[in-house]
Amino acid sequence: MSDSLVAGFERRVETLRRMDDVLGGDDIYELSMAELRVAVRVLRTALYGHAHEARLYAVAAELARLAGWAAFDSGYHGGAQRLWMVALRAAGEAGQPALGANILRCMAEQASWYGDPNDAITMLRSAQAGARTAMTATEKAAISGALALAYGRAGESASAARTAEDAVHLINQSQPAEDPPHIYWCVPPCISLFAGEALLSSGDGAAAIPYLDAAAEGLAGDFPRARVEAMTRLGVAHVRAGDAEAAVQLGHQAVEQAALLDSGMAGRDVATLCREIELTGYPGAADLTDHARVALTAVGSA
Repeated sequence: MSDSLVAGFERRVETLRRMDDVLGGDDIYELSMAELRVAVRVLRTALYGHAHEARLYAVAAELARLAGWAAFDSGYHGGAQRLWMVALRAAGEAGQPALGANILRCMAEQASWYGDPNDAITMLRSAQAGARTAMTATEKAAISGALALAYGRAGESASAARTAEDAVHLINQSQPAEDPPHIYWCVPPCISLFAGEALLSSGDGAAAIPYLDAAAEGLAGDFPRARVEAMTRLGVAHVRAGDAEAAVQLGHQAVEQAALLDSGMAGRDVATLCREIELTGYPGAADLTDHARVALTAVGSA
């Protein structure tokens, strides 16, 4: 196998990463799995030279991670876990601990949302310990941001606030030219989203609002799925601050954005905001819920 063919695999992985940002769900799963099957076949048949082995294993690791993330987005949690275990093994074969740390971050996010946040904390601490010297400041910021969120969901408010500050400090130290391709998404607004979610989850909604506001504004354009998350979590923070009207306005904007995606995560986030507003008895809650039901059922995200 020539260097140009290996580079072609790497370019297709990069394309899939970018597609995932704006599409999500089943389409990315199918595309990632198709590419993964080809990469695995190449590795099994040894149609490559020694110089290309690590790069091919890194490709396989990223394809399995992307397929796992798409499965997670679509609600196939068991499938996501199995794919991430494959990804971890491939990252190990590639000799790339930082790649493995990013896979653990994905696994930890699933645990923070749907499992035990304490498991997420354990995974993220393991990622920090195993890859600390191999990660750039940006990669460290991503792990710290996810860890802050896990602390928040575990009710460890002091640790959540401290680790959120660490993540913000690290992203301010980042040198994008030094970063590997897989961490392109970790920009300051994404860290603001982690920090805001961490503070909101730990009960400090007022402190979360500036972070979530910055995330919602900064994620416009390139990261529509993350922007839905930022807007809906900002809406929840406003509900808890007593401003249901602002939350409803954000909710309608989030529905319009989510309707452009095939993302279970986006549907989940909109539904969470709708429930929060409904509990207040605010008159606009029913209209928002109806808007979400009609708009998101059409794309399978409701």
